[in-house]
Amino acid sequence: KTIRGKMNLGWNARERTRLMFGASRSQSLGANNFSVVSTQINAGVTETIGLATTLNANVNETWRTYRGLNRNDTVFEANVSLQHALTQRWSIGASYIYQDNRTNASKTSFQASRFMLENYTRQVVSLWVSCHY
Repeated sequence: KTIRGKMNLGWNARERTRLMFGASRSQSLGANNFSVVSTQINAGVTETIGLATTLNANVNETWRTYRGLNRNDTVFEANVSLQHALTQRWSIGASYIYQDNRTNASKTSFQASRFMLENYTRQVVSLWVSCHY
């Protein structure tokens, strides 16, 4: 029910730096000739700091076009995270996510509430401790 094309490119720019780029496009086919065409581009960088710390940063932009409706959505997301290995099994980390969602659908339309949230911006900060087995 979905046709998808995806391309990713990674490059080890330096010994401790990795750059990533990607693009994808998909079309989801639904009931009653309802379909969604989604296009996404993304870029990221991973930097190893010292022997046990990793810094990641990513940006994504997604565009959705709803066929059969007069509706377009745009989602921008940026995130950064830092992870540090305390031991071979234990690590700690922190992350920050910024997301901006925009749509031209009216707030009262059935399709707006059913297929995606309305216009909003959110920011999320997370701290974690994890144990790996």
